[in-house]
This record gives sequence, structure tokens and C-alpha cells, in this order.
Amino acid sequence: MLEIKNLKHNYKSPDNKEFNILNIEFFNLDKSDQMAVYGRSGSGKTTFINCISGLIKPTSGEIKINSQNIVELSESQRDKFRSKNTGIIFQNFNLLKGFTVFENILIGMKFSGRTDKKEAEKILERVGLENKKKFKTGKLSSGEQQRVAIARAIVNSPGLLLADEPTANLDIKNSDNIINLIKEICSEKNISLLLITHDKEILERFDNKLNFEELNKQMS
Repeated sequence: MLEIKNLKHNYKSPDNKEFNILNIEFFNLDKSDQMAVYGRSGSGKTTFINCISGLIKPTSGEIKINSQNIVELSESQRDKFRSKNTGIIFQNFNLLKGFTVFENILIGMKFSGRTDKKEAEKILERVGLENKKKFKTGKLSSGEQQRVAIARAIVNSPGLLLADEPTANLDIKNSDNIINLIKEICSEKNISLLLITHDKEILERFDNKLNFEELNKQMS
């Protein structure tokens, strides 16, 4: 499902010095697997997720999703591939707050060329927001906003779901509910899940977990 080889990514500092943030020899995630990745802040976890999603292009290496090496694709090709194959849940929700809940879901569908309103309604019902579909997302609670983000991420039935600290802005009760929801939906739809977290309680919910600092051998 997801296979990574010899992944490297470098950044340039303001004084034009180059430094390495990702150096990963090998990583894989099988179909329908659910994995939690943990590590200290600044260790490159978000950069790792952004490379897998195609939001940024790594300096070198291979990232294969369903056998497609996305590193070889142009930016527009990566965007198109992501819209059909990869869902992303951000810690800050990344919703269009001037639009309704339903409009946010439909906009997410349009990126992959779909306009199935019945499917959008079905997804909203699954995340428990069928009665809030006409609400502007900026008027929702944090927990409700993250439910919209989950619905948007899975409405196109991606094979891979990336969740970057999805509970970072939520209280304990909402965090627990959101993790339950993400894991249940991925199991129902056979979606592979890669979740980034620093929360030890969330880690305990995963049989498959990985210390990112053991995976990422940053070069000085």
C-alpha cells in the first residue's frame, strides 16, 4: 500500500545553509494496517506526512502508494493523485470557515471530480453531523470541526488516511471520541491509517506503533 525507500529531505536556513530533516532508509504500511507514529516536536514527523501526501516534494527517494512513485510526479499530478488516493486530517482542521459543513464536504469531492450529494450526506451521518450540515464550520465546536475534517478526508474513499496530531486541539473526551471514529471508519472501509501523535494514551490504542526517531536517521 505504502512503501518508502531512501527518503531524504533537506531544508535551507535563512543564511542559506542546508540541513537534513528526513533520512529514512525504509518504511512500509500494508493495506488496512493502522499505525501510530510518535516522537518529539521538531523531529520531522509533519514533514514526513507532507512528503507522503505529496504536499511537498522530498529532496530524493521513493514514496510508492499503490505502486505509484509520487516523487516522480509533477505538483499538479501529485495533487490529482492525492485527491483520489490519500485523505489528510490536520491538527488545525483546515476547513473553509465561511462555508457550511455540507459545502466543505462537496468541495472536497470536487477535487477528485465527484459531486455525489447522497454520498456526502451518508458520510455526514456516519460522523454524526447530519443535523449540522447547514451550519458554517466556524460556528462549530472544535470536536465538531474535526468530525467535518474526517468526513472530508474519507468522502473520496482513499486507500490511505494520514492524520497529523488530529487531537492536538481537543479536550480529553473529544480526543477519545475522534480516535474511536477514525479507527472505526478505517476498519469499515479497509483504509490504511498512519497517525502522528505525542499523546501516550492514544498510542496505547494502537497495536502497531513506531518511534519516529528510530526510523528517521537525521544527518548532521
